[in-house]
Amino acid sequence: MRFKPYLVFFAVAVPCTFAQNPSNPGTMNPQTAPQQPGTPGTPGGIPETFPGSGNATPMSQVSDKDFVKHAVDQNATEVELGKLAQEKGSSDQVKEYGKRVVEDRAKQDSQLATAAAKVNVDVPSELPKSGKKTVEKLSKLSGPDFDRAYVKVMVNSQKENLDQFTQEAQSGRIPEVRAYAVRQLPAVQTREKMAEELQASVKK
Repeated sequence: MRFKPYLVFFAVAVPCTFAQNPSNPGTMNPQTAPQQPGTPGTPGGIPETFPGSGNATPMSQVSDKDFVKHAVDQNATEVELGKLAQEKGSSDQVKEYGKRVVEDRAKQDSQLATAAAKVNVDVPSELPKSGKKTVEKLSKLSGPDFDRAYVKVMVNSQKENLDQFTQEAQSGRIPEVRAYAVRQLPAVQTREKMAEELQASVKK
């Protein structure tokens, strides 16, 4: 019976060798895995969180390429709508907002082109189908009806932009694309806030 203590030691020690990752034996526990330099949440990387990012969806659900495609389509559509707002808006606030959007978008053209090139996304000269439909619909309106419709479209568009840019700035994998999102995020946040305020004034 002298061998019993050794059997107990063996029974206790063996399971410990698989404690790295119970769901996948042989792999390293994520909590103990070393982080790569420059990744989110590490020294030298871009901060993990940004203002207004509390409700962001994990970036694993949206790829860098999807983000760029969205940005390209929204950029083209918002520029055309901004021009339309300057022409058909019945209030100075709507006209000024349209002008602001066009100017902001023009400033980011070269950065967007660089990001698009990194993920092989074309920057077409024509509007996407959804953008064409929106522009056509709003071009048929005038006066306060145009103002309300334009602002409603922009509020929804800016909320979507804010979510997309926040996600990419937090968790983007391609440096050039993520850097584009980080640089543009403050302007996106400003446009979203302005759109909300404009909608409140238009309703009055």
